[in-house]
Amino acid sequence: MIGQLLKYLQDNGMGENTLVIFISDNGGALSVEGAGNNGHLKCGKGTTWEGGPRVPAILWWPNRVPAGRVTRQLGSTLDVLPTIADLLQLSLPTDRVYDGVSQVGWFFNNPWLLFVKINGRYPFFYTDFFFKKKEFEVLHWSVKGGVCSTNYADPDCRSNNSAVLLQSPYLYNLYHDPSEHVKLNISLPFYANIVARLNETFKSILTPGLWSPSQIQNTNTTYEPCCAWGYYFILFYL
Repeated sequence: MIGQLLKYLQDNGMGENTLVIFISDNGGALSVEGAGNNGHLKCGKGTTWEGGPRVPAILWWPNRVPAGRVTRQLGSTLDVLPTIADLLQLSLPTDRVYDGVSQVGWFFNNPWLLFVKINGRYPFFYTDFFFKKKEFEVLHWSVKGGVCSTNYADPDCRSNNSAVLLQSPYLYNLYHDPSEHVKLNISLPFYANIVARLNETFKSILTPGLWSPSQIQNTNTTYEPCCAWGYYFILFYL
């Protein structure tokens, strides 16, 4: 299907004016049999282990985004709106806070335009469960879970498991240990300093706010597509 769509864009002269983003909103749901496989990453959807939020993204834009280029930059589906606004040179309303940032910088081979807010990379956190910055991740809450190499369910990876407050945070170096096998010894001064700095940054960027009212109450889900596979194919014709 994807190949057919890209071929159609090319055959009809729209390829060079169309940015295509192929991305998943989360890793495979290992709590359900046959709902995904995250390889060497621990656990999956609904958890804060790397198998939950860490997914690849593929961009296609002939003669604009260099083909075959690979980046380790951190991004999110929240970045889609500010990225498209930036490409179109549109100003977003200023009466609200946007969680995403424009990713245009590395599109055109200039990664220094990105992630310049805090030591070269924007931080990423999920409520008070875990926090990432540069190559390190610190977890304060956790559920059980392991690496799943088959399509069979892992009962410890169920998203409805209760999260447990850790007596001391877990610290991982995701650059060298993306599978989160080795907890770093945070009693050592070097790693203790990293945890302290991560927590300080985490607290400094929190802002008070209120939960927004649900916009999907009393909806008819009869014709909703199944969300188990969680893949999106997004086209922007520019």
